[in-house]
This record gives sequence, structure tokens and C-alpha cells, in this order.
Amino acid sequence: MSDFILAGDIGATSCTIALVNARGEFIEREHGPGANIRSTMILQGFEHVVTSTLAKLLKRYGTRTRLTQSEILSRINRAHFAVAGANGPVYPRVQAALEKALRHFRAQFPLTLINEILPAFSANAAQASTGILAMAGTGATTCAIVNGRVIRQHDGLGWVLGDRGSGTWMGLEILRACAADLDGLGPRTALTNLVLQSLSIATDVTSAPRPATNTLAQLIDAVSTMKPAAWTRFAPLHDRAIREGDAVAQQLLDATTAQFVRAIESCRQALLTEEIRGETLLVWAGGVAMNSPALRAAVNASVAEDRGELALIPTLTQDPIIGVARHALTQR
Repeated sequence: MSDFILAGDIGATSCTIALVNARGEFIEREHGPGANIRSTMILQGFEHVVTSTLAKLLKRYGTRTRLTQSEILSRINRAHFAVAGANGPVYPRVQAALEKALRHFRAQFPLTLINEILPAFSANAAQASTGILAMAGTGATTCAIVNGRVIRQHDGLGWVLGDRGSGTWMGLEILRACAADLDGLGPRTALTNLVLQSLSIATDVTSAPRPATNTLAQLIDAVSTMKPAAWTRFAPLHDRAIREGDAVAQQLLDATTAQFVRAIESCRQALLTEEIRGETLLVWAGGVAMNSPALRAAVNASVAEDRGELALIPTLTQDPIIGVARHALTQR
């Protein structure tokens, strides 16, 4: 009897693969590393992340139920995967990589591939299908969604062209501010000590002479081989510097806030053209947004000032794998 959906949420910094029953209940789930081919790895690495995480999931469920891998796979009727950045020219490459990973298990069920946007929004606790998604994770995008359909999207351009407010963008801005401080051409900032401490380079350069040539050389060496997705590790330092009253961190917050406010207001106008009035959700998603109260508070306060005909009710998304499962169930 085929009664499971194989649901997958594959992001740049982490992934989750789960077995979901026809009622949307999670039977088993397994977490793994990230696998975004745009910012972290080549296709072979992507396939390995999927196959290794799925193998662990099947082993875990098999151990608990005493079912063989073949018996578990025979009960899966379809796979539904959301992959960060799976759109445009890269979509067929991701599709092919996923199909290859599933062939490793001799899977016989069909595969549906979507990007991360709708699952991130669908994971809202109210299970609303209309509203605005503000996502700041490894990447960043803002979307207007009506009845589960994206009608307007801003950014999501990748770390080279955009993703302003994302962990990748913010991490790079923090590293640049730190480097400018050490070089003596930028203002002093609390971000510098925080970055250096996180890299185990130094403990305090607050009053050190500038340019701090030796420390700067160590910083260059530490970050020169990092992939873009790894820059997200520095994003949480921003809120810490904000709490210390750091001016550079505040400027970064102001720029990020302005970017999201412009995008959200554009999305609000798109909803109004669809005759959406009264109240609708503003769903925050992504690791940066979820872990940055300063960013959410600044943006929420700004968009609340001009309610107009459509008030936005801020809320946090739940685990994106919940949204993948919900989206899969709507596609029956």
C-alpha cells in the first residue's frame, strides 16, 4: 500500500527529508547539511547530501518499524522537494540531480520539484494561502502570494547581484566593515572584535594602531577559502553589535530595513490590485529573519505606520518542511 509522501526541504545551510502520511502527519524525519548548488557546491555534492540524508531516514524508520528499505520505498507514492534556488536555468540541473539521487535507491515514484518560496510561506501557523513572505536566510526575497500563487517577487537574485538582507549579504558586509576598520580607512566598529573572536584571530583590537597589517593578513587568510554560504555565520554578530550601540551595525540595519520595507510595500500594492483588503499576514522566514529581532522590529514598525486599506500582521514561519508537506497535499 502506497501511503507516504517523501518530502524534502533542501537549503544552502541545512536540509530535512521526511516521510509524511496522507493526513500531513510526519512519520519520520532526518536532518542533514545544506546543498545549494548556487552558493555551496557542485552537483555531485548536492546528490551526496540528498542520498546520505535519505539513507539515514530510511535506516532510522526501518530500525523503528523493522521494515526493509525496499518495503519502505514501496509505500512511498511520490516525492515533493523544495530546493533553494531551484528556478530559471538551474532548475533542470537540480531536477536531474534529484532524480539521480533517487535512482540510487531504485525509487519508482514521481518527483515534484519547486523552489523554497511557497513552502516557506505555507508553513505559517494560520495556514493562510494569501499574504506577504519576507525571507532572509542564506538568500533573501520578498513575495506577494495570493491563493498559493506568487504574483510579485523582489530580489532573490543570488549573492552576486542581490539577496540584500540575507545571511550571505550581511555576512559579507560585516566582513568588509571589519576589514575597513583594520585597514584604517573605515570607522571603528564593534563588529571587528566580534568577527576576530569568532575566527579565533584576536581578542581586542579596539585601540590597536591602524592599519593593523598582521591582523588583517590573518583575516584575509581565514576567509579567503570560504564559500558564500559560509559567510552567514557572521550574520548573528550584527544583532550583538546593535545591542552595543554600534554605529556601523546600525547603518547596516537601516539599509537592510529600507530594502525590505520597499519590497513589502510593493507587494502590499500588488495584493491591493487583487482586491485583498483588511488584514493579511506578513510571514517572516529564514534563519536571519528568525534570529534577528532587531531587523523584524524595525521593518514591522515601518510597515505598520501606513496601514492604508491593507494592514499587515507579522508572524514567524514554522519549520519549512511543514510547508513542503502542506504544499504537497494540495497537489493531489
